[in-house]
Amino acid sequence: MEVELLSPVGDFESLRAAVNCGADAVYLGMSGFNARAKAKNFGDDELIEAVEYAHFRGVKVYVTLNTLVYNDEFDELFGLVKKAIEAKVDAFIVQDLGVARFLRESFDGIELHASTQLGVHNLSGAEIAQKVGFKRVVLSRETKLEDIRKIKENTNLEIEFFVHGALCSSFSGNCLISSFKSGDSGNRGRCAQLCRLPYSTESKSGYLESTKDLCLIDSLQTLAAAGVTSFKIEGRLRRAGYVAIATRAYRKAIDSLGSLPNGLKNELLKAYSRGKFNETAYLYDNYDKLNISFNNHRGVKIGRLDEVKRFKNLYKLEISSSHDIAVGDGLKFFESGKEAGSLGVGSVENKNGKYYVFSAKSAAKGSDVYLTLDSRLEKEALSTEKKVPLQVDCMAISGQKLLVTAKSGNFKTVYESDFVLEKAKTQALTEKDFIDTFKKSDFCLEKLHLTTDGVFIAKSVLNECRRIALDSLKKEILKSFNKPITAKAVSIDSGSNFNNRGDNAVNVNKKRIIVVGNEREYNFAKEFDAMIAISPSSYFDKNLSDFLENHKVGLCLPIVAEQSEIKKFEALVLKSDFIVANNLWGLKWAEKVKTVAGTGLNVFNNYAVNELKDLGADNCIMSLELCKGGYNYGGEYYYSLGYPVLMNFVYCPFKELYGNGEKNCDKCRFKDVEYRDAKGNSYSIRRVKSGRCRFELLGQPINSVNKHPMNEFIDLRGFSADEFQSALDGKQVKPCESVGKLNLRIK
Repeated sequence: MEVELLSPVGDFESLRAAVNCGADAVYLGMSGFNARAKAKNFGDDELIEAVEYAHFRGVKVYVTLNTLVYNDEFDELFGLVKKAIEAKVDAFIVQDLGVARFLRESFDGIELHASTQLGVHNLSGAEIAQKVGFKRVVLSRETKLEDIRKIKENTNLEIEFFVHGALCSSFSGNCLISSFKSGDSGNRGRCAQLCRLPYSTESKSGYLESTKDLCLIDSLQTLAAAGVTSFKIEGRLRRAGYVAIATRAYRKAIDSLGSLPNGLKNELLKAYSRGKFNETAYLYDNYDKLNISFNNHRGVKIGRLDEVKRFKNLYKLEISSSHDIAVGDGLKFFESGKEAGSLGVGSVENKNGKYYVFSAKSAAKGSDVYLTLDSRLEKEALSTEKKVPLQVDCMAISGQKLLVTAKSGNFKTVYESDFVLEKAKTQALTEKDFIDTFKKSDFCLEKLHLTTDGVFIAKSVLNECRRIALDSLKKEILKSFNKPITAKAVSIDSGSNFNNRGDNAVNVNKKRIIVVGNEREYNFAKEFDAMIAISPSSYFDKNLSDFLENHKVGLCLPIVAEQSEIKKFEALVLKSDFIVANNLWGLKWAEKVKTVAGTGLNVFNNYAVNELKDLGADNCIMSLELCKGGYNYGGEYYYSLGYPVLMNFVYCPFKELYGNGEKNCDKCRFKDVEYRDAKGNSYSIRRVKSGRCRFELLGQPINSVNKHPMNEFIDLRGFSADEFQSALDGKQVKPCESVGKLNLRIK
């Protein structure tokens, strides 16, 4: 079964590592608009060189444009994409629906892949992605195996799926904690990874949101059979050694599907791992996603620290180890399961089965020793070289022109000299002379056949003939990656409908959408002139169905749903006055029911508004991150009151923290719980039930009612009637997040 291995590239060294260790394709970012702004990334000239390096060796290059884009940035985006197309990149990975629309309108023949940040995880969402014009969908890591099968069977989309690397705690594309708490937006490429920090509850403390790293190397055959066509490794911020080891391991695994070579998982643990791997993703109904005791690279346990002795201004560490410790290795020491120190091995002695390492820092006797960098493994992986095969046939007959036929795979060129060969007067060129000449190239000469009657050619002339012949062959190889992509004459919308009329402006004709969670909140919300939608704690409760049938009320859909739940949602949707869709799958019913595009769809620009309206949305609520930044759309809705959802957990945090190994929900431990960080910030957790439980991490409330002239989206859940009235009267209610202070722009 033919599948693609897709590797991460953060710089040119990583590119070489990925290409040479067996990647079929790589993904990388340019200077802007990508979700790894902190990576080195590629400038214009370097991108040209990178694409040529990869294409020559048969490897595709995908450019990440997987961030949300402001209205006034599309001119810059157009220039960046135009340069990437000129560099002959193969495809663009896109999160923003507005960016997808803009690129379709701007470039004929462009290939678009839907980023995992778009959150496609079921068939209904995939069908919308296909309708938008994506050729490939990078599925959310939370996608179930059965839903992968359904997408493959019912769409023409290529399916890309993460098989290795870091896992986000929150559902893809809908994590706002970094932007709200640090001003660094994950949707703008600057995630501060606040999920990796320690948190505490009344009874637990540790890294309560820190997920284990993913490793699906045992599941490749299952995924391929389900329809995955591209296996993706995460890690554009990782070093080249990691890229080399991970790529090489998965190359070996793919080439031997069904018979995994020994030791690959151990190599991957050494390259980077936060303790044990998550080896099932969300493919099945299981949990155990977190590692609350450790949040960074731990590597593999190799031994014990037996003795510590002071040696001048250093410490001499005596280690018993199953690993042959070498200069360049990385070690970590753990006391009672907690990290107590680390070092890079600068010198080491091996005596009587013990290793003696000198360090400026000490560690406690009896500590466990872990290997975090295997220098020999990395060196071996990084020294791997992908050869471009070459076969040459030379006709060197006196009285005729030199004829060179060069082949590589299915590519072939023929070179004929502009001079006639002469018989050698003394020493004729031999086959060895020709072999030595053709070895001096980027190709790997596998075979050379020479037909000659003893001619003479100056070495410098023969070298020039080789250069011309092989340059021609290389151009043929590179030409095979060319795509007919042409820029169209377009008028770029730089934000004519994108305005900020000030906090004091009042729109007397303002409209409101109010979201409630229960009948009590509905009863006081209905006193106001507004469209009311319910976002219940349990969607498939019969009481909700009855409520929708007997009241003029809309339904706010959750972000995540398995395809097996869609029919149940449809029964509710068709009873609703309107729906608020928070993921692509919610647009499934846009032609049947009035539809509002919710905050989960990350509406960030006018192009996205137009795209969603073409897909059937009647109105759009702009991104919560735009609401924080104070940027407005004329005629659309902004989030003006509510407890913002900063993270969406598809795993159960209560089972993770309190489940005691239970594998079912018979003894549900759900209760009101609050996470606190070291700065005193608190976050409550709300449970949402459909076919299964999902959870929302809530921030402090936002209150900017009547602060902007736009229509308002109000989430009343958690507010009393008096608090709501106070907000409408312009009074502050509860400690609230400040608004309008964030600058999410990337300089």
